[in-house]
Amino acid sequence: MQSGNPTYSLIVPTFGRTDEVTEFLDSLTHSRFKNFEVIVADGTPGKSLEEAVSPFCEMLSIQFLYRDCLPVSDARNWGAKQAKSNWFIFLDSDCIIPSDYLTHVDEFLQNSQVDAFGGPDSALDTFTPIQKAISYAMTSFFTTGGIRGNKKHIGTFHPRGFNMGISKQAFETVKGYDTSFLCGEDIDLSIRVLKAGFRSALIPNAFVYH
Repeated sequence: MQSGNPTYSLIVPTFGRTDEVTEFLDSLTHSRFKNFEVIVADGTPGKSLEEAVSPFCEMLSIQFLYRDCLPVSDARNWGAKQAKSNWFIFLDSDCIIPSDYLTHVDEFLQNSQVDAFGGPDSALDTFTPIQKAISYAMTSFFTTGGIRGNKKHIGTFHPRGFNMGISKQAFETVKGYDTSFLCGEDIDLSIRVLKAGFRSALIPNAFVYH
């Protein structure tokens, strides 16, 4: 694990997803880019997922946060407050992260002046038929206009919460996620970031399996 402050803080809210969190963290152990931390913000009712997370603490720099029934926006905001880097990357706990994901992110940000970014999502070949059907529904042009899964984008890009990066400066300027939203809080955050004058971009190669 790295010494000093990480370049990126990966903030992951979760709610009772033991298997998914385990697969998510396992995928990060294969990351080619090493200078990052993981912040797991757990809201599982009654019992935390710390037992599932702890085996990965020897391989990854992990902060584990727990509060019973912690809402997702509160979880993300709490994670951001604890983050040690100047870049927050919000990911869903049921994502699997390719080994070159952070490499693509880092290469793009080294050569671009943006304060927010996102990437597409895709389905693994090992996904079950139901998982593939859900992925299709979430990415198909016929259901979403292809905004999520499509690697070509026209117009202003609004990052989505399953794969969203935002600078600490931009996040703090707009005061983070609005916890009054029951859904759509990620789009609201993207809109407020852009209205505040910050720039966003799609990183086509920075996809996750979701």
